[in-house]
Amino acid sequence: MKKDYKLNINRDYQPPSSEKIAEKQNFAALLQRFEQETPVAETSPPRKPLRLVPWVTGLAVAAALLGWFFYVNTGLTPVEYQKQENAHFAAQPFINPPFPDIPAAQFASTKVNANEGGVYEHRTGSRIVFPKSAFVDDKGAPVEGDVDIRYREFHDYVDFFLSGIPMTYDSAGVQYTLESAGMLEVYAEQNGKRVRIAPGKELDVELVSHINVEDINVPPAYNIYKLDTEARNWVYTEPDNYEMLTEDDLNNLDPDDPATPIKQELRKVLQEISELEASETARIENSVSALTAPTKPQRTNGSSSVFDLDFADNPAMAELYKNSLWQVSPRSAVSADRIMRNPQDVELEKVSDTEFEITFIDGEQRQIVLVNPVLTGKDYDNAMAIYEEKAAEYERLRAERAAQLAEQKAALEARLAADRLAANKSYEQAMTDLRAAGSNAAATDLMLRRKIVNRFRVTSFGIWNCDRPLPPDIHLLSASFETDKGRKINNMTAYMVDKSQNTVNRFLATDDAYMSFNRNSEHLLWVVTPDNTIAVFRSEDFAKIPEGDKDFTFTLQDTGRKAENEEDVREILYF
Repeated sequence: MKKDYKLNINRDYQPPSSEKIAEKQNFAALLQRFEQETPVAETSPPRKPLRLVPWVTGLAVAAALLGWFFYVNTGLTPVEYQKQENAHFAAQPFINPPFPDIPAAQFASTKVNANEGGVYEHRTGSRIVFPKSAFVDDKGAPVEGDVDIRYREFHDYVDFFLSGIPMTYDSAGVQYTLESAGMLEVYAEQNGKRVRIAPGKELDVELVSHINVEDINVPPAYNIYKLDTEARNWVYTEPDNYEMLTEDDLNNLDPDDPATPIKQELRKVLQEISELEASETARIENSVSALTAPTKPQRTNGSSSVFDLDFADNPAMAELYKNSLWQVSPRSAVSADRIMRNPQDVELEKVSDTEFEITFIDGEQRQIVLVNPVLTGKDYDNAMAIYEEKAAEYERLRAERAAQLAEQKAALEARLAADRLAANKSYEQAMTDLRAAGSNAAATDLMLRRKIVNRFRVTSFGIWNCDRPLPPDIHLLSASFETDKGRKINNMTAYMVDKSQNTVNRFLATDDAYMSFNRNSEHLLWVVTPDNTIAVFRSEDFAKIPEGDKDFTFTLQDTGRKAENEEDVREILYF
């Protein structure tokens, strides 16, 4: 059955200009002006801090307008806290895995011949195409022979967390969080030494991953970034041109999600459309008689492996091959000089239009030889003349048939495209109605997880990421941190995820830290304690934060469990 793909070519993300950023970078003054202009009631926090966010776009603005973010005023300014946070991370390795003994993802290994190139296919369905002569050594000399390829992928917040790879992107003085549509690391070695991609060569990558989509008709835009470990930043390379797959990716829905019935209906309709496409395409193909191409005659190669056969017992074969000789096929396992002499019987079975299988029988002995019917001299010339006439007629009829089928298929595709568009619009309307009805569902629940294929070019080995930059949030909640065992959490790296976004935010957990969160999303916050255990503040704990509090102490549950492997980490963070 034909797979249903919808090509979505992303538009370039346009970050704010450096002038606009510079204009709004004095956070302390901005905060002071806001406090002077907007009186703060003792009983409730301000609801629409628009003066604070003139440079924030998209979801952040919408969140501010709806009063999603929790706001309080504190003594420590955002600029002072930001300086502390910057110094904290600057003192650490740029890639800093929290558990050095637990790899984020296992490397897969394969070999590619440097002279010939090749294709590597990962278990996820991802592919990398290596062109010929694509490798050079550290001195720039061409590499020949087999090269060892090491490859791994990162797909969710546990992968990102364990990798220690920062998911932030600095541009024009503003730090963005990168929401990933899939990340990979690839390198190559020969005899234990790293090799490089040759100048002018590039690898074609198809990275299979998943993204969250809220509006099917307006998919998010992503870019391709290469990690520069020396500059300690991601480097933009090109837009991410990805394909979004359809109905296969509406499976595994959460039964507690109030949007699940809507998603199930979309899955059902899309599946019905695909089944209709398959049946209607088959019907169209069968509506116009199929054609059989004429068989082109073969000329003998003049070798001694040619012989004649007597079809006295088979008049049809005798007529069809009355002028033919039989030549041992190059694919035969038996050479001409070893063919059985004077067999008692012969059996002939057609393999294809140009190849037969002859079985020579002599008592209990049987010998199978592949042969081709061939012609010589005028017999070949006459047969070629007849073949050319038939071939010309075949091509004419084939063109007519293709035109008839194309017209019917185009009409079918137009009808199915309209059906899919209607299904997507119905889905979006149902989601809009669900929100309008005041559903308490988290933003995560209103997302549709879709499978995609990212297509881009790799010009150097290393870490590559398919991302979209999320604009920075203004830090609005004054926070301090401790564990349920009474241990103070101070000057430690904390991690927080919004499950509607495929990324991990790192920040400095200390007294008077500034942070914000979307009350309509599910969140998870955690730290790695000095004892190498994970202390967690879960989504249900976020829901209990009083909306009117001016500051909040996050009490994280110390699991007391030391993670030994990736499965342990996933069990702790997912459950």
